Parts: sequence; structure tokens; C-alpha cells
Amino acid sequence: MSQDPPTGDEASPQEAQVDRQDDTGVPEPAEASRTPEEPPHELEGGHLRCPFCYKRLPEEWIPQEERHVTLDLAFWGVSEYIFRGVPLFDEGALQGSANVDVPLPAGNSLGLGLWGSLDLSHESDGGLFVEGNGSKPTEYIIEAEYRAPLGALQGVAGARSYSFPNVFNRTSTTEVYLGVDAGDLSLRAFRDVEEIDGTYVNLAYQTSVPLTERLSLEVGASAAWVDENMGHATYGLPESGFADLMGNLGLRYSPKRGPTWNFGLHASTLIDDDLETRLENADFDTDNFWASIGISWQF
Repeated sequence: MSQDPPTGDEASPQEAQVDRQDDTGVPEPAEASRTPEEPPHELEGGHLRCPFCYKRLPEEWIPQEERHVTLDLAFWGVSEYIFRGVPLFDEGALQGSANVDVPLPAGNSLGLGLWGSLDLSHESDGGLFVEGNGSKPTEYIIEAEYRAPLGALQGVAGARSYSFPNVFNRTSTTEVYLGVDAGDLSLRAFRDVEEIDGTYVNLAYQTSVPLTERLSLEVGASAAWVDENMGHATYGLPESGFADLMGNLGLRYSPKRGPTWNFGLHASTLIDDDLETRLENADFDTDNFWASIGISWQF
């Protein structure tokens, strides 16, 4: 996806434009420096993500000399916190993230992120997190991710560290992962290397459909598979199989100035009947529906 930088022997775009002249001696227009497919939204120079729909941009849309470090801040509220198809807290949570993208040579990039969740109530009717943590943080995730172009694809490698302050029935752990992105499709294989020694594989589709100049429809779906160890740790059954199936539908509004607003509806269920039965026997809902509202800034 990313083109090699020009060598010292190649003419600069300005020089190439001057060299190409018609019979009148007037320079001809230089060829477009970007791909024939133009960005669907107005872009601000240097950002690695579109400020309108937040999708990661193809590297060839951003000349190397324009790429710079970017910071993304986001906060959102969810009516229920679901993780991999399991209700962790069902009485609402406030969540937030801070992510830094650092451009590297040859179209590569390094991402550093912090994510957190805070319970909005002391009570819970069926979540895995213990009660009594209203207005307290219950989870942190620290993440590092490296991206590199692989032809028309984008390769991804990273690590996540999970911590659960104020939640005595959850153990901190670490996952590493590998993945690949192909347009709106993404594939990730997560491997717990600290506590579980298990694998979770997720295939996801997420796309943005412009409705107006500043409003877009967000549509997504994902399906996952777990091995025996991850099935035991996440769903309480030492069995491999297809795990959670999730879908989302939302609206994203991005004014020309100011933060971006997001409104979403989400649903999840479990594909494997044995995993579903095991969670239901433990008094957890396996068919979940929740809403979200969020605000984000990009610098």
C-alpha cells in the first residue's frame, strides 16, 4: 500500500512538472500524487485516521512528509458492558481511551493506547464484576501495536495488559496478538501468555456509509473462535468452538469544528450451544443488547 520514498536520482514533483511542457512552453499539470480512489471525506493533513469516520487511512493518501504524531481521545457511556459475549457489568459504565499514533518510515506506524472502564452503579443483576464499585474504575487496558504494509494488506502485531482494580474475582493478565487488515475486514488472533495460555480468534467487518457531508452510518459485525483453555477461562467450559457473534449499528456525526459524536446500538450472542448453556446455567445472559453514546477528539 505504501510507496517507497523517492531516491536522490528521481526528480521531485515540482521538477517533473516543469520538465513536462507542451508546444507553447506552458507546463502541463503534474500527475496526481495519490491513488485514483480519492478519500471519501475532507482530510486534515498528517492524520493516520479519517477525522470524519475514524477509519484508518491507506498510507498512500498521506505523503510521508505530511505524516505526524496524532492523539485521539474518546469517552463514551454504555448501558451494559459486554466483553467477548459475556456480561461484565449490566448497570451501565463510563469508558474512555487515549491513543497515540507514531508514524515510522516505509509506511509503518506504532500505536500506544490506554483504555479504562468505570462502573456507574453499586448494584448488578447479572454481570461478572462484583457489586459495590459504583464510581470506581474496574478495568484498565494498556496496549502497544505495530503496523506494517503487506502489499495491499496491513499487518498488525501488538500486546495488551489487562488490570482489574477493585474487582477481586478477576486476575490481571497479558495477551499478545497478530492480525491483518484488508479494507473493512480485520482478523486478529489473541494469545494469553500470562494466566490462561489460551487463544481467541476474531474476524470483524466494520464499515462507514456517508449519509450527508458530516453524518455517516456505522455498520459492523464480528465472529470469534476459542480454544479449550480460553473457552474454560471465558465461558466456564473447557471446550473449543465458535464463541461470540456480535453486531453494531450506529451514527457518527463529525462537525467541521469540534468533537465527533457517536451513537450506537449493539447486540451479541454465543454461537456454540455448549458454551451458551454453560453461561446460562451460571445465570449469565447470553443474548445481550445495549446502547452507547460517545464523544471523541483528534489532535
